[in-house]
Amino acid sequence: MDRKINYLEVDIVKYTHNDFPGWVLCKFVDFNGETHHVEEKVPIVSDKKIDENTLLPQKGYIRGTIINNENGTIYFSTLKPDGIETKSKENTFYINEKQIFEFDEQLFQRIKETIENNENKYRKILIEYKNNGGKQKSAYFTLSKLYELYDKKNMETEYNLVLDILDFVVGYCHKEHDIWEEYLET
Repeated sequence: MDRKINYLEVDIVKYTHNDFPGWVLCKFVDFNGETHHVEEKVPIVSDKKIDENTLLPQKGYIRGTIINNENGTIYFSTLKPDGIETKSKENTFYINEKQIFEFDEQLFQRIKETIENNENKYRKILIEYKNNGGKQKSAYFTLSKLYELYDKKNMETEYNLVLDILDFVVGYCHKEHDIWEEYLET
């Protein structure tokens, strides 16, 4: 069983109240087509600043663990690490594997080292990551964290390079440079 922290992609659909640090309503659809609603604190479901003036819907996430993975269907629990339940008190769901992504520490460190050593190997690293089963959404999420790091440190050159690398991940590049076959909606 895989017990690392994974992320379930959700749609943040409504800002519900200003009690610190702000609360939002999120929704997701399970493998059987049933829609689930979760009301949660903004920092638990997004890294972005969201308030009553934010244009919604936006993509967000709920952390959880994979209990079982069989033929593209994931049995997923939102109980750990954040104790999240839906409005109907559910915390385990059958989910399409395309809705799940993870933070990949190794990819984060390899791309960071490549950037800081001024090496032009990031596309090769991404191809290797994909060929070893790495998911497009996981790469995007992981590199978004690197983007945030450089942004906070005001490292403009590195920040802009991560933006360029993210273009390869989402497919916003010339077709011959695509790494994944599909364009990733972000």
